[in-house]
Amino acid sequence: MMNLDIQQAWCRHWVRERLDIQPSGSLVLLINDAKSDGIGLARKHRPAVGKLTTELRWHFSHPVFVLLSIVDGSLKNDSMSGIVGEHIHVDNPTDLCGWVGAADSLLLLSGQVLSDQAVPLLDTLSKIATAFKKPCNRISLEGPIDSISRLDWECLHQAPTAAKQSDPRKASIDFASAIRMLGESLNASKMGSETAEVTDREAGSRYGFRQAG
Repeated sequence: MMNLDIQQAWCRHWVRERLDIQPSGSLVLLINDAKSDGIGLARKHRPAVGKLTTELRWHFSHPVFVLLSIVDGSLKNDSMSGIVGEHIHVDNPTDLCGWVGAADSLLLLSGQVLSDQAVPLLDTLSKIATAFKKPCNRISLEGPIDSISRLDWECLHQAPTAAKQSDPRKASIDFASAIRMLGESLNASKMGSETAEVTDREAGSRYGFRQAG
């Protein structure tokens, strides 16, 4: 099994070659789950994301901001054009794992108010970030914009505390396990979305609704 540090070095090489990121640059990865509606972040989120990237420029040397939208198909909009350096669409666990391994800091963006309700994909990404010893934060874009300016510097630059546990089995995992975990979460999310669509169709049929066209 290849050493985790070597695997992440390959990830950094892959991404830096693709985006032409200089060695002194910092890859700040903004991840958004766009599978549920096929739209992702809306134009109403531009001020919050703009505030976020502006604030982050004070925390990193030569930051490159990449918005990673997790998709099932083609994305219907690109509302963050001009705010982030790159907007990449990813639809498979291998590439998603590679991006996480290459990042210097991760921010999981939510277009909804954060709650205690479990979000399997975000939870999995947080666990993998912890295992890869990557700083990772969840940010709600629905909250007050001023709250974004109070980002914790330490959380942006240091791995989650759980990654420093003495048990090395809890501190890191191999890429194959991470890819498998992401694959299971992506499939679970897709199945949940398909179940919701079937339920909606059945409800429409039950009450005599018909789709236009």
